[in-house]
Amino acid sequence: MRANFIRRSKPPIFAPDIFGMVPAVGLLHGLIWSPIGIFAVTMPSLPPFVDDIERGQRINNLRVAMAGTGQDVVILTPSANMRYFLGQTFYERERFHGAIITSDRAIFICPKFEDTAVTARLAVPMEMAFWEEHENPYALVAAILADRGVKLCSLDTNCSYGHASQIFDVLTSLNQPVRYGSANSVISPLRT
Repeated sequence: MRANFIRRSKPPIFAPDIFGMVPAVGLLHGLIWSPIGIFAVTMPSLPPFVDDIERGQRINNLRVAMAGTGQDVVILTPSANMRYFLGQTFYERERFHGAIITSDRAIFICPKFEDTAVTARLAVPMEMAFWEEHENPYALVAAILADRGVKLCSLDTNCSYGHASQIFDVLTSLNQPVRYGSANSVISPLRT
């Protein structure tokens, strides 16, 4: 019976011994037992699970904070802030990816050729806005903000300088220029 248990178990786990490494016999309820003794196994703790309802509440809290400071829009870019609010990790790269959060809408912007992959990854339902390879994604951002009549826009504090400067250039070139600044005053209190 014991040989049967060992044969069906996972590969041996090695427990430290003062004389070297000794193969452990089994793992049971977080303990490794071997011929030389029993050892406690520590498992890394996982962060608490955050469901879609909590993510929606986080976005609503962001909207309340925006209203309290007079900001019309917050633009999230790939960062820890985007992961906190949207539940997905995107990586900063040369092709712009971002989310525009307004008082009543959430719009995710990405290249058209990535539409199905991005849509499948998002944990929070959002409108999607796509740009083609030959188009300027920052002009798309500006067009969305101009259509909404935005006067004050805040940008994620973790946005790269390259993307930030491109966004700010198009916002100031509009017929009705959009004032812009940091979203730190609305995001930081929600993250602490």
